Amino acid sequence: MSGNIQSQRMDYQDDQFFKFLDANQDKPVKVISVIGSSGVGKSFFLNYLLQDIEQQKHLKNIFPSSQSSQIEFCGVKYYLNKEKFLLFLEFEGIDYSKNNEQMNSLKNCLKDCADASTCIFYVHQNSRTNKGFEQILTLINTQNQRNAHLFEILNLWNGDTIQSYSQSQEYKAIFSDVFYLKALNFKKKSIQKDSNLIQFLDKMQDINRSIDSLNLNKMYCGQLNQQIFQKFRDNNVKFLNMEKNAVSNQLQTYSEKDEIKIQIIQKIILIIPFSYFSIFSIIKIIVNNRQ
Repeated sequence: MSGNIQSQRMDYQDDQFFKFLDANQDKPVKVISVIGSSGVGKSFFLNYLLQDIEQQKHLKNIFPSSQSSQIEFCGVKYYLNKEKFLLFLEFEGIDYSKNNEQMNSLKNCLKDCADASTCIFYVHQNSRTNKGFEQILTLINTQNQRNAHLFEILNLWNGDTIQSYSQSQEYKAIFSDVFYLKALNFKKKSIQKDSNLIQFLDKMQDINRSIDSLNLNKMYCGQLNQQIFQKFRDNNVKFLNMEKNAVSNQLQTYSEKDEIKIQIIQKIILIIPFSYFSIFSIIKIIVNNRQ
């Protein structure tokens, strides 16, 4: 599997992404880093945020989750919105409690990217069971002077404020803001259109407005290759462009109308075999009567 990922690694000489950066090197760009432990919903958060930013009619699976992907990936997935010049970086597969060579390389890249980021979204589900938060703070240097705004995303929120770091005296000064995202309800592997989804989408709009309001940190497209991607190369960290997923991989949202459609289809499927049997029986009766 690692060979498959390696074949997708970006190369400066022939990649269209870096040619685009060169062609727009004087354009200011916002760098948005998304961090957190595996399985907390970073990809899910990013896909919905991009839907709001890009005004997509349908939700797209631009950032596949580590659970749904058949390819085991440890590195950085990235996506550039070329209209608003927003670069999204998702750090995937980092175990902040480990200190092996691969993890230390990823941590070094995270530290470098934190210095270059306009904002950082820290995604988690429960502060009382989350590990590695102190290591994250050390890496992104939030205790000292920081360049990036740090936002807390509390995913699968159940209404308990104790879960939030921003509510504690120790950490509340670290975060610029906190966003509580309610858990979405699924049926038949699709998302239901209910009050939780409405709250979730409203928060995405709030997050989008927060990104719009941030001042640029004097980063330009012409600096991205040296300031960020060269750091990945130097540390032998894999990085993967998710742009190809922006035109495919549509996710499904489930509603009551969908349920009605499904029930109609199911009834039709049940009727069809009976209809064929009835027609066959009628034909058999006619043939027997003629004989």
